[in-house]
Amino acid sequence: MEKTVRITFVGDIMCEKPLQKAYETYGAEVFDRVFAQTKRLFSRSDYVVGNLETVFGGTAFPYTKELYRFNTPDVFASSLSRSGISLVTTATNHCLDCGITGLDRTIDVLDAHGIAHTGTWRRPEDRGVFVATLKDRRAAFLNYTYGTNVHETGVLLNDEDVLRVGLLKPQTFNLQTYEGKRAGKCRRAVSSSLSRVMDQEARIRLKKALGMPYNSVRVDHFDENELDPAYERRLLQELSEAKQRADLVVVCLHCGGQFNGAPGGLSRYFVRLFADNGADAVICHHAHVVQPAEIIHGTPVAYGIGNYSISPSSAYLLRDHLPEFAVAFHLTVDDLGVRPSFSVLKIIEDRYGVPAAWPVPTLWDRLDLDGKTALLRDVNLIVSRLTGRDCGESSVKEEYVLG
Repeated sequence: MEKTVRITFVGDIMCEKPLQKAYETYGAEVFDRVFAQTKRLFSRSDYVVGNLETVFGGTAFPYTKELYRFNTPDVFASSLSRSGISLVTTATNHCLDCGITGLDRTIDVLDAHGIAHTGTWRRPEDRGVFVATLKDRRAAFLNYTYGTNVHETGVLLNDEDVLRVGLLKPQTFNLQTYEGKRAGKCRRAVSSSLSRVMDQEARIRLKKALGMPYNSVRVDHFDENELDPAYERRLLQELSEAKQRADLVVVCLHCGGQFNGAPGGLSRYFVRLFADNGADAVICHHAHVVQPAEIIHGTPVAYGIGNYSISPSSAYLLRDHLPEFAVAFHLTVDDLGVRPSFSVLKIIEDRYGVPAAWPVPTLWDRLDLDGKTALLRDVNLIVSRLTGRDCGESSVKEEYVLG
């Protein structure tokens, strides 16, 4: 084998309330604008993988009207099919937002639009390792999620259907710790009273106006009670199968807390499990912010690559770790091994409520001196967080090398 292959990964592809409202107001063309600014970046790669953090449940379910439960019109898939993204991972905490019916229909919609996918399956017997042929190399992609928001949906899969979702551990376990100061008893009582007369988003906006805590950073801590040996045996069996069938194996994990700038113990546990057992790279998403990256036994690991199409105006966002910034994480594969690098993206929401991820060099040329100063400061923070090195760059770059 001689040909070099470049694979790019981007984070959470979402259609939240502001984007849904823009679609309802201005029509389907707004979805094309979501993907417009990264097409040149994607064109430089042989394969692009994104994380689809919504479902296509159809009109039997309401389209997204809640903060934490999603359903997106099928025309979004039309824009996705033209985006330059080659494969989407579908095992996320939102994959059952419209129940098992929505999971099945999402697969149907992706198939109808020619979008490759892995992480969820129509039938248990359909479950398998996804392998793509890239030039003269075979690349396998595995996708798993920490959970499926049972506390929001009430959808608990039976022993057969549980195999239709790539799960790291049983659905019912969802232990997280909260970082920072939480609301006291008095404020929690006020919040409980508000919940009886106002929806979730209205409560958050009121709390913000009153200076009350409205959301909390969540850290995915390790607790062996969350684990199940049968699940781990299945993970390792599928990893072994992927290694037998492909030259390169990438594991995509949906885990990592929420708005936390560093991964918790649970993420580190599963990353180490795959790295120790021969995965060639591990890419994580879900935290909605960029987290550090490292190399374990020669395996590049990105603990959190951030978002792709999150709406910066969404009420629940915590701003401390810059959720409007993300990275496109690249793997360059040749006979010498796997070399990781990344490009920094910034998500800009236009006045119509349409978010788009911009490579920062593209933004740079559009800014005045003050804007460039602010962008450079934030980009340096993101690069430093991801690499663990002080970043004293004097200008933004198209690509940064990890390691």
